[in-house]
Amino acid sequence: MTGKENAAVTEVVRRDIDGSDTEDEYQNRFAGYQAAHYRVRLKPGHPREFHSEDQVEIQVMSVLQSAWSEVEHNILYKQLKGRPSQPEKSMLDGLNGLVSIGELYLEQLSRIYDERIAHEKHKDEPFANKYELGSFLTSTMRGNRVPADDFTMSSVELLRRFLKLESVNLDSKTRLSDKLQGLDTESISKSSLRPQPSGSQKPNASLVVLERLMQDPDINIDAKVRELKPQSLRKKCKILLSTIISLHELFPPVQFWVDELNKHTKNFDNLDWLMDKQAPRNILLDKGVEIHPQDSATLTELWNWFETHPSPVVTFVFTISKLGVLRDFPQEFDLLSRIHLLSMEYLAV
Repeated sequence: MTGKENAAVTEVVRRDIDGSDTEDEYQNRFAGYQAAHYRVRLKPGHPREFHSEDQVEIQVMSVLQSAWSEVEHNILYKQLKGRPSQPEKSMLDGLNGLVSIGELYLEQLSRIYDERIAHEKHKDEPFANKYELGSFLTSTMRGNRVPADDFTMSSVELLRRFLKLESVNLDSKTRLSDKLQGLDTESISKSSLRPQPSGSQKPNASLVVLERLMQDPDINIDAKVRELKPQSLRKKCKILLSTIISLHELFPPVQFWVDELNKHTKNFDNLDWLMDKQAPRNILLDKGVEIHPQDSATLTELWNWFETHPSPVVTFVFTISKLGVLRDFPQEFDLLSRIHLLSMEYLAV
């Protein structure tokens, strides 16, 4: 019922019906004065203690409510200019409604602001794990209108370790987002490292991002590699073993990366020694066993072979390993053994 209709009904009631029970006073539509009241006493021993029986009342309200209550008090209770009229009471009531709505909107604004600040802070925090990074990549691809069916999502942990490198420093949503602008369907289907995917084979999103970042002039990977300090024999062993496992992970199937490794210059015997013999594992784990000069020479020869390898694929993975994206040993020795078996089976065909 509108205010005009309500007034018409009131007029009928007063004219035709005994109105002894009707209320002549204005009926508020809104709650009016609202505040939290606390009646407190100071704790015994407080330096500002007055008397133990003294009680203090504390009223807590919003600034908007305080301003409205002061106006209401002056008009309704002090009545400095006489008894307030019905329109004045109605106006006060309406203002109280506006104050309540204003408080509601201010609370919502404060909550939205806090959530935004928390979200912005979270965006600059490191990715908690490979699952968070994978979810972010999928969301970014979707935002760039790349259908989920156009790519696979593997090797995410390897990518996360790359982003965490001090020389790369892209381990957050904010920093990584800037590097993924323009990553569309066409760009993820192109790779300078391997043939165009065909059939059911789809590009690996993590590899696409890695390749993109490795070519980024702002990161300048070549300069970072030149700044690397000479590696110890143990560190060289870990880098070489990590390169083999990461080659298998990033560039399946085994036929592809084995051919890349051997099609220019073959080094079967030394690679077999690296993947299958106990000596490299002893060097890596630093078990205190004296390193045989021949093992040291073989490892050095392998290192130099990888350093000058002509395959872009091998150089790509070897560079990532040298920068510090290393595998977990001894946990991944079993994986290394399986990779060695697969590669030997392929070479025997």
